[in-house]
Amino acid sequence: MNEPKLCECGCGRPTPLATHTSKKHGRVKGQPTSFIHGHHRLPPSRCEHEPKYGLGLCRACYKREWDKANPDKAATHWRKHKAAHAGAYNAYGREWSKANLDKRRVSNHRRKARKKNAGGSWTAAQWETLKRQYGYRCVNPACWKTEKELKVLGGVLAPTTSFRSIKAG
Repeated sequence: MNEPKLCECGCGRPTPLATHTSKKHGRVKGQPTSFIHGHHRLPPSRCEHEPKYGLGLCRACYKREWDKANPDKAATHWRKHKAAHAGAYNAYGREWSKANLDKRRVSNHRRKARKKNAGGSWTAAQWETLKRQYGYRCVNPACWKTEKELKVLGGVLAPTTSFRSIKAG
């Protein structure tokens, strides 16, 4: 028994079996056809999701394409949306910051370094490697506190000046 074949237009519906053989259309009697009747005229699906909107796109992909084609309207829409839902956006940001303390610290460090016009920046993975390399202690010889002591005191693991000595060395 033949397994059902899905329509190649991207609609996701099973195709019927061919009632006759046709070299012109590439059909073999009893085998599933490539398209449901009339679907060969539809544009092919351009996304891997279930297409429901025009151009063979799902809602999310259609919205993304529309945003690209209409950047001014999209920016105005999102500005109004964020203003109307500011509380939810702020709550999400606070939750993310609590769940990703290391990423937040790295982000703050990079921002402060840019403001001070200091060179060098590290990814979260590079930062973890540096901390491990120095035994999770401050690299300032006068300090030499552990990471836990610095967190309790509200300090940072190493000031920007100490990073310059690391990079130079």
